[in-house]
Amino acid sequence: MQRDQFHRIRRNSDRVGIQGIQFYAYHGHRSEESTLGQRFELSVQAYLDCSVAGRSDDLDDALNYQSLHASVTRWVTTHRFHLLERLVEGLAEEVFQDFPSVDALRLCVRKSSPPIPNFFGHVEVEIMRVHPRWRSVAPPEAGQDAASL
Repeated sequence: MQRDQFHRIRRNSDRVGIQGIQFYAYHGHRSEESTLGQRFELSVQAYLDCSVAGRSDDLDDALNYQSLHASVTRWVTTHRFHLLERLVEGLAEEVFQDFPSVDALRLCVRKSSPPIPNFFGHVEVEIMRVHPRWRSVAPPEAGQDAASL
């Protein structure tokens, strides 16, 4: 159900995105990952209504992407997890708490050098989440969009 709500919100919302946030942290299941650390990359797509900011041209009415960047970078570098799934789940909770205007999120975290023998690519986990206020709302009926709920 959360996935359905996400797609409805996404279709009816504006988007603010930050791609390619790079950070060094200590996430991973293996002991060397939590001891030595490694580089990660994060992309954030926040879905919300940008119309007020679009009319006012006032930063106070907008999702300040500098503040969003600072918040997510601080959070991912001050916590440690074994799983990327837990990292992005906790990050979604943090973003919804810090930025209440965000209705939905798509988060993708990449591990640049996973400890996999003879593997030179990256691994990633992507999630789509809706703000808790939308989780208790019944799905819209046919012809009704999420913005009208």
